[in-house]
Amino acid sequence: MSLSVVSITLNITNNRTYPQNINVLGSTINPLDTANALTEYRWDITAFAPTSSDSLQLLYKAKGASAFKTYRYELENATNDSLIVALNLLGIGYFNFYTELGNSYISTNNDNYEFGQLSINSNSIAYPTYTLPTINITSSIPTTNEVGVTVNPTLNINGIKNDAGAFNSLTLFKNYNGGGASQIATTASPTVTSATAIPAQFGFADPNNPNFNYNLAYTDAGLIIPAPVSTSASSVIYTNTSSYLAGLRKKDSTGVIDTRSYSVRNTNAPQSASSSLVSLNLNFDGWYPYFYGVQAASVTFADVVALIQAGSGTKVVSSGAGGLNMPFNAIAEWCWFAIFTPFITKTNWFENALNQGSIGSSPTDLFSAPTILPVNSASGYWTGINFKIYVANKVTTLASAIIS
Repeated sequence: MSLSVVSITLNITNNRTYPQNINVLGSTINPLDTANALTEYRWDITAFAPTSSDSLQLLYKAKGASAFKTYRYELENATNDSLIVALNLLGIGYFNFYTELGNSYISTNNDNYEFGQLSINSNSIAYPTYTLPTINITSSIPTTNEVGVTVNPTLNINGIKNDAGAFNSLTLFKNYNGGGASQIATTASPTVTSATAIPAQFGFADPNNPNFNYNLAYTDAGLIIPAPVSTSASSVIYTNTSSYLAGLRKKDSTGVIDTRSYSVRNTNAPQSASSSLVSLNLNFDGWYPYFYGVQAASVTFADVVALIQAGSGTKVVSSGAGGLNMPFNAIAEWCWFAIFTPFITKTNWFENALNQGSIGSSPTDLFSAPTILPVNSASGYWTGINFKIYVANKVTTLASAIIS
């Protein structure tokens, strides 16, 4: 017995502005769920970044039902097409992917079912990162000073625990010109103040909040800035050590407590306790100043010594090496300057391309070759220190010059 042939004619019209796939024969989808449906549901998936393992979840319910059901589907190396295939397996109407004005959407029309949130999440576990504890030393006064001056700096060691535990020790040391360090202050009970909270990760609050600062303040009263041993600055160096307790583990992207091993100051591990956190050193530099000035009449080398010892001219507490900017502001006057002897002799001056010259190479140069003479500080900070004294050979008008 042969089967008779039955002819079926379907008139299918796509009322959308983009292609619509439809499986007419052998489909598990009821096309009536989508056909002629006026209610459109769409989800913006522009930000979707597929991974090797993703989980799709869609809330849906029959129209008039009291509660949504959840449809889940696991995908590997998801694409836009595979998302649509996964949604169509739900069997209640057709889902489509399209782009509009640069955005990507999944859409369906359905008057028989209602849809809620569509979520596409990576199944890969993302581990939290940890904010490391920090420490530094600061000073209440400038750290560049003249040799021999007496200062009273207040030193502050400040530690921020972040994702570690509380600081339980702060210690301050001092050494002169690179010599052995001596302890000058310590505490097992630092002063505690609030610090900036650590941001949440993956929507989970940081368990190491609230965050705190831990401080040790110490005034090094009567500090005398020592003399240098060469052309380098002298140094008073403050260092520190500190210890702190372990922090708490954070949650990973799935909400599970981080199981990785504790480690010392590793951003990819819970913070272990440590007794070896140190900051960069705080250096107090001591310099013999250099001096410069002008006079209405010519001056001798001895005159310059007398001027410096009387507090005349301009004093600059800094290194005498390299090119030194000296704003003489001379108008038909005689210039002079003096630099700590160990620094290399200056051989050139420069105001601009049309006004420059050598120093000490001939009697016609603006400045003579230097003579070395001992000088005393006008403030009594140092005595008998040799300086190279440079005086003008002639009257000049000179604004600001680089002496090198």
